[in-house]
Amino acid sequence: MKKIVPYFSLLPVIILSLWIVRPFFRPGFFETHDGEWAIVRLAEMVREIKDWQIPPRWSDYLNHGYGYPLFSFTYPLPYYLGSLLRLFGLEYVSIIKLLFIFSVFFSGIAMYLLGVQIAGWQGAILAWGFYLLSPYRMTDLYIRGSIGESLSFVFFPLIFYLSVLYAANYHKLRLLAWLSLTLALLFLTHNVMGLLFFPFWLSYLTLLICRKKLPLKETILLILKPVALAFSLAAFFIIPALLEKKFLLISFIPLADKSVHFLSWQAVFLPFLNKGRPDFGLGPEQAIALTLAFLILLRKKFRLPAVFFFSAFLLTIFLITPGSFPVWQLPLLSSVDFPWRISGLIVFFAALSISFLKFSKAAYFLGIILLLSAVFRQINSVEKLTEIDKKDSYYLTNDATTTSADELMPVWVKTKPAERYSKKAEIIEGEGDISSIKYNSKEASFFVKTETEAKFRLNTIYYPGWFMTDNGRPLKFEYDNRLGVMEANLGSGDHFIKADLRETPLRLAADILSLAAFAYCLILFISKKNA
Repeated sequence: MKKIVPYFSLLPVIILSLWIVRPFFRPGFFETHDGEWAIVRLAEMVREIKDWQIPPRWSDYLNHGYGYPLFSFTYPLPYYLGSLLRLFGLEYVSIIKLLFIFSVFFSGIAMYLLGVQIAGWQGAILAWGFYLLSPYRMTDLYIRGSIGESLSFVFFPLIFYLSVLYAANYHKLRLLAWLSLTLALLFLTHNVMGLLFFPFWLSYLTLLICRKKLPLKETILLILKPVALAFSLAAFFIIPALLEKKFLLISFIPLADKSVHFLSWQAVFLPFLNKGRPDFGLGPEQAIALTLAFLILLRKKFRLPAVFFFSAFLLTIFLITPGSFPVWQLPLLSSVDFPWRISGLIVFFAALSISFLKFSKAAYFLGIILLLSAVFRQINSVEKLTEIDKKDSYYLTNDATTTSADELMPVWVKTKPAERYSKKAEIIEGEGDISSIKYNSKEASFFVKTETEAKFRLNTIYYPGWFMTDNGRPLKFEYDNRLGVMEANLGSGDHFIKADLRETPLRLAADILSLAAFAYCLILFISKKNA
């Protein structure tokens, strides 16, 4: 019977998840900050894949048809998953709604699995309950509409769960492959959340491996292997995103004033008092449960996992307050414009810390009461959504940039496109005729007939990797104009012009590294040795 109980305790996970995501089962969508942009981006990802742009990087349809490097810098995994679901004939709106639903279901299951590992199935119930019911999760789903952050909640507990298994069975190479793959998927799901999560995970893995008391060299290798393999798997996205950022406005212009995006203690623990502002913190139930768990652990025998999770929780609380401003000026962290993003990790470590209420029967009972209170307090939190009923056609014809401040615009664009061009290619100097224009997200071709010297414009913004030929021979072009689009001079005669987007040596090296790492993981999965 004891072996069956943990499986039955998964039933509340499913029921609670269904209750949380009930608005997604209504017709249409609802107003959020980013939710509708996710639909537009998914439509664009599908276009690029249909054009065999692998991996998708350049959006030709968006930015009013002038293009920009959307998926070289915007986390791609949610849209890869959405493209797969598109194969089943689902509408774009339905696909994005399904991804939000999956984020709740699978994050609950992953947290339950981790909770069982560290605190037994009783503690796991508290962990997943408070993980799903935090105000910040509701904000992500129904106010911000952040598909990347919502899905990242699946990977936080899953990576920690696999880390526990990996440390306990480090000779099993399949676990190395699974751990590395899930860590890479987190960076592809939301690169900023991956950046914030990484040092905490690395510290936890180091703690788990060091407890094995293995030789120093073996310990270091066991820690570095999943790090190196995960980075290699995600290299096709991470390397260009880091090294090509200098080409974009985002490298010079911050999205927001970081100093005004910290939170107070009240905003973390009593977010419902912040009238008119989204909830970026925990709830009063979590605050009480955390206090109880802390008091219990002070009286109990020293428990290393509990100390780690409480310490991580306190550190994330510090990082969301104004006093941590100097920390956010460090390399890589300086690129994070909104410190409140670390709320996702606050929710994660708070839920794990609360799971240790299981060490006291009275406290555990009170924890269940607090969990039920959180359920009832959230009953009406998502009932006042502003519903919208727009068909796929609306999102398929939306050609804006899907960014808040056009931050992914190349720095050489002096005037941002305000409307769609009349022709993809046109003569701007001299006399000539352009015919048979064909183009998609990665290439364009057309015929030009000139009697004298002429200059044409291809209404596509230049980005490193674009290459142009004239009758099969390389053609020099320039992009020093107000729109930053490609222009070239031609002599008299007949010309067949072709422009295509190629991988630069940097991107190609990153692609090869990711393919090699993926092939290595496949070998580990297939191999029976040390499985």
